[in-house]
Amino acid sequence: MHDDNNYTKLASLFICIMITIIKLSLSLSKSQRYSGYYGVRGKAIIVSALQHELVHKSRITRSDTHPLDELTFIQTILVPECSILL
Repeated sequence: MHDDNNYTKLASLFICIMITIIKLSLSLSKSQRYSGYYGVRGKAIIVSALQHELVHKSRITRSDTHPLDELTFIQTILVPECSILL
């Protein structure tokens, strides 16, 4: 039981840190946000592809990405992950 409580506390802390990082990154202008290896154009292509496959085909919804909206989730979570995997 003691280990479960520590795990829950660590998970909560991790979630709070991630939300803070996301809020800070969203406070930057679009030109200040890191585009990574693929650059601004590559980022736009990845976002467009993910939106088409996930949002337009209703594979993810706002409830899936809460507390973020779908586009913010795609830009801050999925694009960096896709860039790493590519």
